[in-house]
Amino acid sequence: MFTFFKSITYLGKSKFIGFGGLLCVLYLLINKKDYWTMAVFSIGIAGGDVLNGWIKNHVKRVRPENHLMETAGFSLPSGHAMVGLIFFSMAAYLIMNEIKGNSLKWAVGSGNRFRLSGPADRCQQDRYESSLSN
Repeated sequence: MFTFFKSITYLGKSKFIGFGGLLCVLYLLINKKDYWTMAVFSIGIAGGDVLNGWIKNHVKRVRPENHLMETAGFSLPSGHAMVGLIFFSMAAYLIMNEIKGNSLKWAVGSGNRFRLSGPADRCQQDRYESSLSN
């Protein structure tokens, strides 16, 4: 189980979110020419990351001592959970705007709720329960 969640943690890492965000912005640029949504998407992800760092530096909550992986930085809030929530919610919004059928829109919207980056942090004992946003 730990190996599964360790691999899922990658979905919340800045490299994955940055690459996925770049793909979404390129899609909006090339296919839609929707500059407003590109700006909102980019500012939303970057702003969420900056806000996360600001909160961490002001709260300064240390990580639990019994975590299973070596990690640096403070615990609250979880960057994987917070920035992942922003990215995957915005990506789900973009996908839902492209889908025609209501049942498929419902599936994408509901599936977004069950992101696994927060539970992966729980499984790895990397954070206190109250540090996770999902």
